[in-house]
Amino acid sequence: MKEAKAGGTTLLGFNEPDMAGQANMSVEQALALWPRLQATGMRLGAPAVAFGADRPGGWLDRYAWFTLSTKTSPTGLYTGANANASGAAYRDAA
Repeated sequence: MKEAKAGGTTLLGFNEPDMAGQANMSVEQALALWPRLQATGMRLGAPAVAFGADRPGGWLDRYAWFTLSTKTSPTGLYTGANANASGAAYRDAA
């Protein structure tokens, strides 16, 4: 945490917690760790999921009540064959 704090003022909550190759954690694990991130005093960004941000009952939806304590909502920009479909699904869910 010291290294992250020395590198800036904003901290991404968890990167792709729904992916085995990234943060790979359950909603419950993320909620248990969140107070440690809050203790840094940094501006926190909500977790950035890889899939299903627009899906009711998905990882981010189950975590959503906690977003009231975050100051930013990260958005990833991906290019390729699925980029337009993913962007449209996210936009339409808002």
